[in-house]
Order: sequence, then C-alpha cells, then structure tokens
Amino acid sequence: MIDPDFVNFKKLLFLFVLPLVFIQCTTDRRNIELSWNQEDGYRWSELQLPRQDKAGFKHLSESETGITVQNFLTDERYIENTVLLNGSGVAAGDVNGNGWTDLYFTQIDGPNKLYLNQGNFKFIDISEEANVELEEYMSAGTVLADVNGNRHLDILVTTYHNGTILLLNDGEGSFTRATQSGLDSTTVGGTTMTLADVNGNGYLDLYVTHYRNERVRDLYAPGDLIGDNVAVREGDRFIIKEEFQEYYTNIISVTGPTLREKGTPDVLYLNQGGIGDAWNGFKKVENLEDHFLDENGEPLGVGEKWGLTARFEDITGNGLPDLYVCNDFWPIDQFWINQGDGVFKKMDPLNFRHMSLSAMGIAVGDVNNNGHADFFVSDMLSPIHSERMRQIINLDPFPVEPGDVTNQPQYTQNSLYINRGDNSFVETANYSGVDASGWSWATSFIDANLNGLQDLFIATGYLYDAQDLDSSALVSRQINEQPYDLESYRRGKLQYPSLDLPNRMYRNEGDLKFSDVSSEWGFTAEDVSHGLAIADLNNDGALDMVVSRMNNPAAVYENTSGKDRIAVRLIGSVPNTQAIGAKVTLSGFEPFQRKRIVSGGNYMSGSAPHIMFASDPDSTNQELHITWPNGKESTIVDVRVNRIYEIYQDSISVQSENVVIEAATQPVFEDVSDRIDIKDSVNEYQDFRRQPFIPLMLSQLGPGVAWLDYNNNGREDLIQTSAQDGKLAVLRNDGDGQFSKQDIPGIENEQNDGGKQTAVIGWRTDEGLNMVVGRSEYEEPSPGGPSAYHYLIHEGEVVKTQEIPGTGSSTGTLAAADYNMNGTLDLFVGGRVIPGRYPESASSALYTLNDEQFVLDETNTELLQDIGMVTGAVFTDYNNNGWPDLLISTEWGSLKLFENDQGQFRDVTSEVGLDNYLGWWNGLATGDFTGNGLPDIIATNWGTNSRYEIVEDHPMRMYYGHIDGGSSLDIIQANYNPEMQDYVPLRRLNFYSGFRPMYSNINSYQDYAESTLEEILGAMIQITPYKEINTLESMVFINNDGQNFEAHPLPRTAQLTAGFSASIGDYNNDGNEDVFLSQNYFALPPGDIRLDGGRGLWLKGDGSGQFTAVPGQESGVKIFGAQQGAALSDFNADGRVDLVVTQNGNRTKLYENQTEKRGFRISLIGPQNNRNAIGATIRLIYNNGKKGPQREIQAGAGYWSQNGAVQVMGYLETLQPESIEVKWPDGSFKKVPVEQGIWNYEIEYIE
Repeated sequence: MIDPDFVNFKKLLFLFVLPLVFIQCTTDRRNIELSWNQEDGYRWSELQLPRQDKAGFKHLSESETGITVQNFLTDERYIENTVLLNGSGVAAGDVNGNGWTDLYFTQIDGPNKLYLNQGNFKFIDISEEANVELEEYMSAGTVLADVNGNRHLDILVTTYHNGTILLLNDGEGSFTRATQSGLDSTTVGGTTMTLADVNGNGYLDLYVTHYRNERVRDLYAPGDLIGDNVAVREGDRFIIKEEFQEYYTNIISVTGPTLREKGTPDVLYLNQGGIGDAWNGFKKVENLEDHFLDENGEPLGVGEKWGLTARFEDITGNGLPDLYVCNDFWPIDQFWINQGDGVFKKMDPLNFRHMSLSAMGIAVGDVNNNGHADFFVSDMLSPIHSERMRQIINLDPFPVEPGDVTNQPQYTQNSLYINRGDNSFVETANYSGVDASGWSWATSFIDANLNGLQDLFIATGYLYDAQDLDSSALVSRQINEQPYDLESYRRGKLQYPSLDLPNRMYRNEGDLKFSDVSSEWGFTAEDVSHGLAIADLNNDGALDMVVSRMNNPAAVYENTSGKDRIAVRLIGSVPNTQAIGAKVTLSGFEPFQRKRIVSGGNYMSGSAPHIMFASDPDSTNQELHITWPNGKESTIVDVRVNRIYEIYQDSISVQSENVVIEAATQPVFEDVSDRIDIKDSVNEYQDFRRQPFIPLMLSQLGPGVAWLDYNNNGREDLIQTSAQDGKLAVLRNDGDGQFSKQDIPGIENEQNDGGKQTAVIGWRTDEGLNMVVGRSEYEEPSPGGPSAYHYLIHEGEVVKTQEIPGTGSSTGTLAAADYNMNGTLDLFVGGRVIPGRYPESASSALYTLNDEQFVLDETNTELLQDIGMVTGAVFTDYNNNGWPDLLISTEWGSLKLFENDQGQFRDVTSEVGLDNYLGWWNGLATGDFTGNGLPDIIATNWGTNSRYEIVEDHPMRMYYGHIDGGSSLDIIQANYNPEMQDYVPLRRLNFYSGFRPMYSNINSYQDYAESTLEEILGAMIQITPYKEINTLESMVFINNDGQNFEAHPLPRTAQLTAGFSASIGDYNNDGNEDVFLSQNYFALPPGDIRLDGGRGLWLKGDGSGQFTAVPGQESGVKIFGAQQGAALSDFNADGRVDLVVTQNGNRTKLYENQTEKRGFRISLIGPQNNRNAIGATIRLIYNNGKKGPQREIQAGAGYWSQNGAVQVMGYLETLQPESIEVKWPDGSFKKVPVEQGIWNYEIEYIE
C-alpha cells in the first residue's frame, strides 16, 4: 500500500528551494486545501465549492496566473515554413507530487516552460532550474507521463526536426534528458503523442503522429512545381522526377492518377519494461505492417501521411486501448481496433462511413450517456456564412460512386460519431449542430456546467487565412502576371488576412443536440489557439482548461460552475502509476456517467488524469465502480456529493473482471439475400450536364420492388425493376423459402427503348395478373413515350400489353384502387419530374380500366395538372366512408390528400392540415398506429443531418427559372440568414461557375459572402418563382377521427439520414403496427455530404402512435447502401412477415423474419375483377370486444413498392383473439371466428 502522506526528503527539498509566492485571496476565489480522511484502500476530502455559481469559464490574465509563455512566431519564420503554423502544445500533471497540477508548455522559437502550481491559480516558472527548456529545439507536442513506473511524471516532447525527446523526472526538482530512451531522434514533423498499454504487459507504450517538418510549396517557387517539372504521366500513373520523389506519390482515383504530397509515417514505440533506474526504454516498431492490419487481417502498416493527432482509448468497450489517428489532407483517418496483443486491425469501413477531410483533433466521451464511447473530430469549416462563402473547400479526390458502400468519403466539416452500441458509428455533426467551428485544433468533451452531460470545447484560429478565396485569387494573378520567385511567393502570404477566432464551446442539450454558448460561457477573445490541457487546477473538483496560443500568452480558464460534484483520482499500481486505461462509473445518479483515464491524445497536448462527475445531495446510494487497466474491478459504496476520492489500486479490494456473458439475442431478421442475388443496374447518365445546379441525381432514384403471384400458384414472387441490364427481375418463389430466376415471355425486351423502369404494382383478376411497370423518361431529350406499361400475365406469360399514355412528365410512383367503385381497379401514375426542368411541378394522371384497357380519367386528372414532383402515392380511406381517397407526397412541397366523393376527387389538403408541412418528402404509407380503425400516415423526408436546415422558422427556398436567359432551367438554393435578416445563397460562388447572374453585381468573393440573394441578383429575384421547405423531419401524421391530422416527428434515429420507403406491418407479432424505413441517398453534387447514416430502420409501434427505434443488432437489418424500394411478404408462409429492400446500384437485400411469436396468416379472395381484395381492410377482434389495428390491402405504397397481398396479423398477449373482421372493397363486412391452433385463414368474398 502507498502511504498518501509520505513525502521523501528529496521532494521536500524540491518544494523548499522554490521561490516563495504571495497568494492573495479574493472574495470569489480561495486557496483550497484538501483535508484527507483515510479509508480502506482510498481516502477522501470534502470539496470547497465556489461561493458563486456561474456556468462557464473565466479567462485569467497572465498577471493573475504568472503564466506568460506565448509561442511567438514572426512573419519571417512562418512564410518560410507554414508547417510551423501548426503551433505547439501544453501538458498538465503533478510533477512534484504535492497534489497540485502543474503545467508544461512547448515553444517553436524559445525555451519550453514548466510552471509549478502554487494554489489559487498562481504559478511560478522553474523551467531553467528544472532543466526542461530545450531551447535549442523547435518543440511541438508534449505530454506528462510516468513512462518508467517510478511514480514521477516524465516529460515527452515532439520536435519539428529532431524526433521525440524524453525528460526523466528524478524527483529531486530537475529533469534529465534520457539518451538511451529508444526514441528516434531523426524523425521529423512529430506532433501528438498518446500512451497506453497496447500489448497487456502493464507498461505504457507510445504512439507518435508525424506531419512534415516543411512542405514542398514552401521550398520551391510555384513555377517549379508545374507539370513536367515534377513528373511525367505514363499511362495510369506519374513518373516522378528524382528531385521530388521524397515529396510526392501517386494516388489513383476514378478520375485518373493524381500527384499527392507525402507526409511522414507515424511511429509506435513499445515499452521494454523495468522500473526507475532499471528501466529499459522504448523500442521502435520497425515492421508496422505486422502490427497494423487491414479490415481483413492482412498486413497494411500506417503509411506516409499527415498525422496531427492520435488517441489511445477503449472506444469499442472491450477493455483494450484502440487507436484513432487524425490525418490532415490524406490518407483518410485511421481507426485501429486493438486485437489484444499489440496488433491493431482497421475498423470495418461499413461501421464508419465518412469522415473529416482535414482532421485536426479528436475528443472522446459518452455524448448520450448510454455507456458507449462516442467521439468528435475537428476540421476547418466556418460556422459563419460570410466566412464560409469565401473559404476554399477541398474536395475528396475519390468521388462517391453509385452503389459503392465501402468507400469512406471525406468532407470539410467536423464529424461527430455516435456509437450505436455494436461498435458501428453514425456521424451526426450536422444534426447535432457541431459541424462547423472554424479552423479548429484541439478539442475535448467536458461537463462544464456539471449537469452530467458532456459539453464540447474546440480551440480555433490560424495566423493567416490560407483559405481566403480573394487573397488566393490575388496571389494567383500575381504569379501569372510576372515571374514569381520563391521569395516573392513567400511574401505573398502576407497579403492574406489574419484568422484570429474565438474558441468554441457547445453545451450538450441532450438528444444529441448541442448549442453554441461560446460567448455566454466566456469565450469571446479572438486569437490563435492550438493545444489544450484539462485539469482541476485549484482542487475544487471542477475541471479547468489551459490553452496554448500563438503570439499570445497561454490562456488559463477557470471553471466557475458552483454545481455539486464528485471528483476522482486514481493511483495505479507500478508500472502504470496513473492507471492509464482505467474506467470509472458513477451509479445512483441520473444521467448515467462513465469516464476513462487516458494519456495524451489531445492535439499536441495531454491532460491530467482527473475525473469529475456531476451529482447532487438528493442522490443516495451512489457508488463508484472502477475497472482497472488489468481488468480487475473495485467498488466504493456510500459515495457522498462534493467530495474528492483518491483511490489506490494496490490497496483497495478488487474482484476479477465481472464479465457478464449475456445470452445472445437472436435478431428478428436473418439476412438471406444469397437466395435471390439480384442487383440494380448502374445508370451512368450525367445529370449535372443537363441541369448543373440540381441538388440530386434524378437518374438514381430506383429501383422499385413488389411481391406478386405472377404464376398463380398461391406463392408471392419477387419482382424488381431495373435489375441487371435494365430488365425486370422475376424471382419465382419455390415454396421452400428459396427462389429461382425466371423470365416472363413477352416482357423481357419491352422496356429497351430508352426508358428506365420505376415502380411496379399488380393485382389479380380471373383473367390473370395485372402488372403495371412505371417508365421514366428522365434521360430522354423530351418526354413523349408511354408513362407505364400494363401487362396481363396468364399462367406465367404475357397475353396482353398496353402502353399507358404519357403525362409530359417522367413517371415515378404508381398506385391502384377501385376509386369509382365499379368493381375494377383504377390507376394513378405519379409524375416525378419534367425532364430537364427540375423543380417545376410535374403532372400526374388517373386512369380507369375499361375493357382491360386503361383510359385517361380526364375530369379527375385535371386536379393533378402541375401538382408537384410526386415521390409517393397510396390509396387509403382516410375517413372510413368506404371510398378510397388518394394521398401523395411531393418533393419541395406538401403531402396532398384528395378526398373521394363518389368517384370524384377534391383537394382537402388544407382542410386536414397537411398543407402546413412543406418537405422534401420521398415516400409515404398508411397504417393504424393508434388502433382506432383510421389510417395514420408515415411520410419520409430528407432528414435533419445534412447541411440543409430550417433557420429560425424561415423555410429553405429554391429559386428556379430562366434566370440567365438561356434555355435550361436555373436553380439557386437559399437559406435565411439571421445576421442579414434575408435570404442568402446556400452554395459557394464557385458552384455557379459560368452562371453570369451570380457574378454581375459581385466584384469579389467577399462581396458574394456578405450579400443577400436580392443584392446579388437585383430585381430579377422579385420575378423569380421559388419553392419552400419548412420541415425536413420524417413524420407520423395521426388521424383525428377523419377530420384532420396531427404531425409528430419520428424518433431521432429516423432523422439522421434521408428516408424513402415506409413498410407497415407487425414485425414482432405483438398486435401493434410497426414501420420499416429504407434509408440513405448517395447521388448528390460533388462536396455534398453523403446521406449514409442509416442501415434500414425498424420502428416498433406501441399502439398509441409512439415508436421506438430498434438498433440494427437487434432487428438484424444492416443495409449500408442507398436503400430505395421496400416491401413485405410472408414468403415462406410461417406467419411472420419478411422483408425485401432494394439498393441503388447495389444488391437487393432479403430478410427472413425469425421472431418467436407467430401471427395469423390471412389471405383474402376478392371478387372476380379484384381477387387480391385491394381496398379491403382486416382487423382482429378480441374476446372483450376490443379491436386491433385496421390493415388496408393496397396496390402501391411506400416508395415505388408494393407489399404482398397475404397479411400477417399479430395479436396482444394479454387478450384472446376471437374473430377476424373483413371489410370488403364494396363496404360489406364478414367475420370469421378464430379457432384454437389455427393460424392460416383464407377468407373469400361472397357475391
């Protein structure tokens, strides 16, 4: 056991010889002394809280703290080497063991500084006498860690030119440079360090990121780096000249070979063990390819890269330190999963979809308090419109290809990764409001206001605005106008404006939402901040912050919160004396809180291993649960608020790791996609050549899918549009859960006329299967062909084909119902878009079936002229009057409801309140989610996790028209800007290259950035039409007695990406209707963030209109592509509804339902012209008279899809189903008793 009161003579001498410092107490800050109380294996002291409580931080001046270090860099220095602008760092730790946290700062030009904490935020400089200045080196990153296990914190320093340096703490008041440390003194461009026991031997190993010590553009004049001066292209690669081989390498992308400037490999050092003077140093790992494997376990290595930050932390929760590496430019960030023996394996790219382009720093914390580690990566995007619009944005050299799910595109923005609980991550920075913070560096989660939620701090700023477009254009002109030697080019950098920025602080509001409280919480000064160390500097239990700055004194921020707290410090066993890798959990207080001990891992910096939990006096039975680095566990009970606990691994009782082996829960769905093996055909049409400014590729909207019994054998077969070679795919259900590919004679080549298939629907009559396949003409010069094909299929062969006349629009969705109640089904054809004229409103049409031919219903179709860009449609009897009404969804418009008045439709959208919700609606479906017998609506939307946003209740706008006087339709997207109190362009000026109206009133990028859309376009804006969106959330609309609809957003998980198809059924047979959403969209303009935050989502209904998102590891559905159509069918006839989901440009996924509970399988046989009973409803009636939800039989729903006609109805466990109630399309009813043990019911309509 370690005696906490023991201090050796040398340490007393160390303290005694220090200059005495007079500490003046103020009314609101006291010199805090801890009064320890010893317990068995730990000790505690009461904390003295601030007299005043104010959330946030107070910036203490250098005169208050005595800290004057400022890392000064002259203009002459940085124009010669811009790498130096990356700055230097700061480390926090108790170097003299007196219980106060000290600070060490590195500098590029000047001595490093060690400041001893004297209490009350007073520090003294002991750098010279402690022998830690390293003045002869250009120092970068630093961390304080006990590398040799002697309980003294040593100093590690990375340098720009001289490798990594270790200063060993002798415990006597000075440090000695370790000459036999094993650290490489020849590596250049060292940045951040992080330490952990990676191989389980108890000793701390070291990973060092490397950038470069200088960049090629700082060494050569611009003309020297042009074309053949550097390399000559030969075939699919460049042959780089010898002079430049140390700087450049080839990368190959879909656009061809590109030269990229190389960085420097990172270094992993393994600790060779030994304690104190017997320490054996580090050993550099030479064969990195054997320690860093790809996702398949093959040797990979770390590569020559631009490493800025690395952090060891157990992100995956298996007790082993994983490694995340932030890389600037390229290659992409690296996420390494520790395999337990010092070997790391690359994270599966499907679990980590896209990332920041210029990753600077990383923060790890439990954002949503569920016990799983989430993390944040900082980048350089400005949050201010007027700055963002004049900011150079680099694009990923590897553009997103349709159907490619394994690539990991990079974007210029911050990234926030939320752990789904199965160590896959969804990126939510846009949803969470933390996507843009300016040129950002160090970052950390910290519970600043002590409410139990992790807030977020980001250090920002750069000495000059290297991304300023106007300055860049000026320098480029100067280079082109006159010979520009290296010196002139260097001095040209002085023409760029400075980029002093305020640091950013975001308050965690819960539900993955953050608010910018930078100014409110004390961050108003504009400066250049780099490194960050977090520590409790005054021993009041709250965490303070120290920021290293360039050309300004380091900033010390006192946490001024007076809220209740519990502080924890761990004393680990030798050699891991700081217990690096331990985790501590507080129980008995809400919200749940878990913290981890790490070493280094902040940008060029390291924090003290201090833990702080929010608490309150009313929380009883609080306990601290410690999992030590070796996996052993300890518990402290009766933990009291406003105390600090110091816990000793050597002396506290421990238990073996409490490994709870939970019985594996079988997911509801099993992936059986290998049974069908079909894929969407890749469409290579170039949408942006026709309309350069459209916000999505309209050629990439499919495919559709349906379950139809094409051969009348009683089994539902799978039909998909636009499969291989653009043909219709037919998968025959063989009756044993297996499928066989089938051709339908007479249909195979019907569509090979330039059109592309969209939706597919069908229904049976006595004559056979009526199947309708939508036809898109989007890629045609002008729409003149049929809108759809109607096939009559008898005994598996086409016996009749009709070309349904076109509408002047490209067809999207289809739906059918007997809306005139004459016994035959009628058809709705949705106009998706007018080719080449997005976003003008397209026209849709209704057709009635006469003598097996569809004929235009001219009267009802009048209502549908220019109705909008229709994305989804369904017939549903919303008011239960027996007549099927028509519900449609539109893009950049509202849902629209047309009430059926005895065969004549009228628009009741406004009457029922749907006109209030203008969205980017993609699909819709209806279901009875409250059990009142009326259809509610699910409508899928774009989601709230993209750069599109509704600002202060002002809708987004899309202006369109012949703005430049040309023949094509121009588009300008706009958002409301609160500062300008008007609409501004959403996209940068470069996006509109060659579009004269955007340039006519603009003289510079700054003009553009600071102008409203009206100022840019002048009077033209007044006569330009526009469409609006005021909601981006996917919604459920609850039917209030057939009078109106009440809108509610779907659960948060449904908003993290775009939704498309909605498939409604009872997936777990619990008697409540559930929803499946197909998700994601990839086909976007270059630079737009891929919408990849979904894996297909099951929303479990509770019967009251509320839903719970079921994680993919529980549902079993994990689809990573751009999911489009989705449809339900009990294809194996086991009383459990199964699922098929299509993907754009990728393989279709089939899922078999494995839920334990069986439902009632109900097949309706309708009248001769409607054998599937389209328009009928089914309900279960229980023995107490209660009725279950009402299910409608529909032809067409969701998104370009149709569910099977056979229904599976689940039931409540608490009640006994008594009968099945069927309401036929003609309004007549039939009840069929439920018999014990009978699960299959075939109910026939009687004339």
